[in-house]
Amino acid sequence: MKKGSLTLVLILVFNILLGTCVYGEDNDLDQAKDFGIKQETDINVICKQLNNLEILKGTKNGYELEKGLTRAEAAVVITKLSGDEIYENREEKLKHGFTDVPEWAGIYVGHLKYIKAVNGISETLYGSKKSMSAEQFTTMVLRVLNYDDLKGDFKWNKSLDKALEIGLIDKENKERIEKSKAFTRKDMALITYNALFQIPKNKDKRLLLYHAKKETAKGLTRLFSIDLTEEEIKEFKRPEREYGEFFDNDSQKFKEFEEKLIKHIKSGLKYYSVYYKDKEYKIELNNIRIVGELGGHNRVSFMLYVDVYDDEEKHKSLLHISYQLKNKRLVPWADNSFRNSLAGPIITYISMEKNKIDIEEDIEKIRLSSDYINDDGYDKIKWIEFDGKDLEKYLVNFDNNNPKIEIKDYK
Repeated sequence: MKKGSLTLVLILVFNILLGTCVYGEDNDLDQAKDFGIKQETDINVICKQLNNLEILKGTKNGYELEKGLTRAEAAVVITKLSGDEIYENREEKLKHGFTDVPEWAGIYVGHLKYIKAVNGISETLYGSKKSMSAEQFTTMVLRVLNYDDLKGDFKWNKSLDKALEIGLIDKENKERIEKSKAFTRKDMALITYNALFQIPKNKDKRLLLYHAKKETAKGLTRLFSIDLTEEEIKEFKRPEREYGEFFDNDSQKFKEFEEKLIKHIKSGLKYYSVYYKDKEYKIELNNIRIVGELGGHNRVSFMLYVDVYDDEEKHKSLLHISYQLKNKRLVPWADNSFRNSLAGPIITYISMEKNKIDIEEDIEKIRLSSDYINDDGYDKIKWIEFDGKDLEKYLVNFDNNNPKIEIKDYK
């Protein structure tokens, strides 16, 4: 592939935190903070992250945060917050028994009733068109977090008290919501977002991590996405743009895009750790350059020059990562792409060492290749092609619920 004409040089220290969370230091229980994001308070950032996770959707008028929401709309949000697979036992869930639920909300209301997270306003009515109250919404969220009002964990009409107790809301927002005449979409977004950072009762991981248990791991993929401006989207799609070039070499415009890219990659580096033979290898970003498109202007690939730390020794290596343009953001090319991409520089370094190859002198002869073991899974084999010859192969297992990436010899 042709290298782009813009080379970006940026030294990043791997250990610099993007932000800190207010969690303890208990191994698994502390993983949520390692997503490279902090628990935000800016409502616009909160909505963006909920949108990334496909929990919250806007309209042509944005998120309409000052509007209220109906009980049917709330059912959709709560169901998506749960991270559950809603179409299991679909026929049973659609027999929810409520006569006032629109077809589009049926599976969501049915799922929440199935998991005992919601009740109707009567045996036959859910109250789909009625406005959702703060107490009702918070009750549903608490039930998703495995708190049971029927067993005395809280009282539904005092659910905000329980929310304050467990840190779902703070005192200031609790008092504001209680004084307000209406429960708004802004209130809904705040409580929903904070729920992601809660550890459900009798569980050992924050709800945010359970979103990554899905086979496609969409939660992680979208958290690591890059929002684009209209100008950036137009530039990616510009037919006359030369291969691998952006903004006609306008360094200022590209710098703005670069900041988004760097933040995105740092998120991945903060979340994952890479091991080979039970030894952890650190990655430090060094030089970044655009490599070019992959199969069209909706896909773009970046080459990063990185340093790999083997104990205290620093070694040159390469990291290659690809994205696709989807709606108004760049998302990793595949759901497992972060894991495989971050394993790449370690495999490159190990292979170069074993074969006594100088990466700086022979960079044009090096190509990192990969292939799936089978068509049904995400496990990948990765290896170096050097001067047209395949070197030894390595296995990278897919498990996006595990931030530990383990590289193994493949035979």
